[in-house]
Amino acid sequence: MRVPIGILVLVIGVATPMAMLFWLNGKLSRKPPPSPREVGVLLALNGILPLGLIVIGLGLLLPRLWNAPAFLGIVVVSWLATCVLLAIVGGQARSARRARGENGR
Repeated sequence: MRVPIGILVLVIGVATPMAMLFWLNGKLSRKPPPSPREVGVLLALNGILPLGLIVIGLGLLLPRLWNAPAFLGIVVVSWLATCVLLAIVGGQARSARRARGENGR
């Protein structure tokens, strides 16, 4: 079961950047456009999230990789960066809703 899940995670990791760029294109077409900082954070997330998915997929396909300290470092750093970027995106969305006058409830 580990191998099919690893392949699925790899496919999702490879497809995520293109899907996210299509989503970002739609977001940039709306009024008002997102701020440059928000676009920068989304593009950083577009680079880090697929890296984390691909690394996890490779780890599922090749279990001996988990014994390598460098591999573990890459996994931890990529997922910590992903969590930080997701928190920043959430904070930006919350502040944008507040600026528009929506309370989010």
